[in-house]
Amino acid sequence: MLFSDIAGFTTFSEKLPPEELVLVLNEYLSAMTEIVFKNDGTLDKYEGDAVMAFWGAPVELDNNALHACNAALEMQEKLVEIREKWRAEGKPNVQVRIGLNTGEMVVGNMGGIGKFDYTVIGDSVNLGSRLEGANKQYGTYIMASERTQELVKDYFVFRELDLLVVKGKTMPIKVFELLGRKDDSVPAIKISAVEQYLGGLELYRRKQFAEAIKKFNEALVIDPTDSPSSLYIERSQVYLDTPPPDDWNGVFILKRNNSSLASNSFLPKTPLRGFPDSTKFRQVIPPSTATSQRPFEPPRPTTERETRCFGEARLRRFLISSETPRRAEEGNSRNKCRRKIPSHRR
Repeated sequence: MLFSDIAGFTTFSEKLPPEELVLVLNEYLSAMTEIVFKNDGTLDKYEGDAVMAFWGAPVELDNNALHACNAALEMQEKLVEIREKWRAEGKPNVQVRIGLNTGEMVVGNMGGIGKFDYTVIGDSVNLGSRLEGANKQYGTYIMASERTQELVKDYFVFRELDLLVVKGKTMPIKVFELLGRKDDSVPAIKISAVEQYLGGLELYRRKQFAEAIKKFNEALVIDPTDSPSSLYIERSQVYLDTPPPDDWNGVFILKRNNSSLASNSFLPKTPLRGFPDSTKFRQVIPPSTATSQRPFEPPRPTTERETRCFGEARLRRFLISSETPRRAEEGNSRNKCRRKIPSHRR
């Protein structure tokens, strides 16, 4: 199962007029679709800028995960060409996140009697979609589940990212970043940085946060763009300031459509990228946005009709917020007031 989505598509679309946006999207989707078909995939659907594809149906394949991973890497390689072309044409830069998962799914014609689609459903499909969105937390562009990694680890280079509990699930899964094929496609600098990163990840899970920070910093010296190392430095620093509980196991819970993560029943005292914002935990609001969250104030009326409607709206709001014993009395008063308004002015 493969899900892909353009990062920051809303901002991307605002920079182009509608006609040009359609042309850009068609060019992008045509290139991605060609890669899916080239790797024996089945295109499920487009959802705006998103692409959903799967392997193994209607034609069975020897290794579905192998074809999906090849397609994901070829998509990213093609995007390098597209970005260069669009840069020369003055078009916005584009980045695409991809989620990969392998598992049992239900496939077939689904829909109504007169209209249906050949598609897939199931938990494995949902997980693939969650992993695509989870890339944002780690600054990665291809995230794969443990099942996918196990099936193709002899052909591709992966690095472990985290232990995640996705929305709607209770058991954690390992997630991996797909880096490239097991040949010369992965730069030596990236391989060296990943080695330091994995050493830091092991120390991090042992609660040796100071030593872990040193390893992650070594990874950043080799590759300053290594986003997962930067993320774990932030987490480790917070855990140094506020140690986790004894039963801490490093598992993170994906919340709110992949927009935040929570460590098992533990929240640091300071805001941090990758921590929760839910009713189960104390809400964390960055100082820059806390002051801007004010109650909604309706616009003031400008015409006689708007003034009358505005006054009635304020009266209704007052009645709703009044105490229960007074609500009936005020309601009758409101009805009397409303009867005084001529019908032709309502």
